[in-house]
Amino acid sequence: MSPHAPRTRRRAMVAASGLAALALTLSACSGDDNADDTVAEATSAVASAATEATSAVGSAAAEATSAVGEAGDGDDHEGNDHGDHDGDDHPDKDREYLDALRDNGVTVHDDVDFLIRGHDACRDLEVGDSADVVIAKYYEAHPEAPENEGATVLEAAVNAFCPDYAPALNN
Repeated sequence: MSPHAPRTRRRAMVAASGLAALALTLSACSGDDNADDTVAEATSAVASAATEATSAVGSAAAEATSAVGEAGDGDDHEGNDHGDHDGDDHPDKDREYLDALRDNGVTVHDDVDFLIRGHDACRDLEVGDSADVVIAKYYEAHPEAPENEGATVLEAAVNAFCPDYAPALNN
């Protein structure tokens, strides 16, 4: 999900609510007989903003669904896979990885996010980064992560998604 989707939705709803309140206030203060027209315009503005916010949330949901597909297929954007796991049942590998994280004390608050983190770690190894560099990148991307989470994510990812890179863990 895009990190801006909740903010965009809130802004759209706040703007719509503000427009509606302004229209109603102006209508009440103006003394015109056009109050019904003003309320209709305000209602239309709220509906437009709500439609826009719903569209933004739908787009974010589509992004998240796509990310789940990418994380679950074990392939990177160049068509390489992260080691020899042809014929593996990817949902089982995903579960293996998430279970290993939880078994080692990682609080997995979002399965998709952590699946992406694991596949990113394998991609970094695949392009030649050392385990230390992969862990450093992890903390750059996730500065809120507790100590040792980066190493745990890397090890669980290698074991589940890219076992050919296991020697990199020993360097």
